[in-house]
Amino acid sequence: MKILFVCTGNSCRSPMAEAYVRAALQKAGRDDIEVASAGLSTINGFSASTQAQVVAYEFGGSLANFSSRRVTKELLSSSNLVIAMTRTHRYYLEQFGVACDIRLLMEYANLPETDVPDPYGENVDGYRDCFAKMRNALDKLIDEILQK
Repeated sequence: MKILFVCTGNSCRSPMAEAYVRAALQKAGRDDIEVASAGLSTINGFSASTQAQVVAYEFGGSLANFSSRRVTKELLSSSNLVIAMTRTHRYYLEQFGVACDIRLLMEYANLPETDVPDPYGENVDGYRDCFAKMRNALDKLIDEILQK
């Protein structure tokens, strides 16, 4: 199984989600599930923001070796589940015309049309707040994955 988190620049939200879910799955011994992230408007090869790296470290994850990448049709078609951070991301992902399961992250927290706010440009507390908004949805996603 391959899960792909998508945001705009692949430097904040999707890398934090990727690191959190990867750490949880590793802790559960589930090395059969690949977790990745990408951005709709990014350039390949950038590191995650310093603030995202700090937050990941605080929850026991790591973005030390993270490298951004842009969403492609191939990346979407190779993913079993694509998780978008906003309704706009979901819309643009649907425009690729790839038959894949695209969901909003906050659907997992029973907030089906809620976007995850972008912390880009904020200090580390802004990133902590963003991650706190995502955490419940990520935990429910992890629970769903582990039950399969």
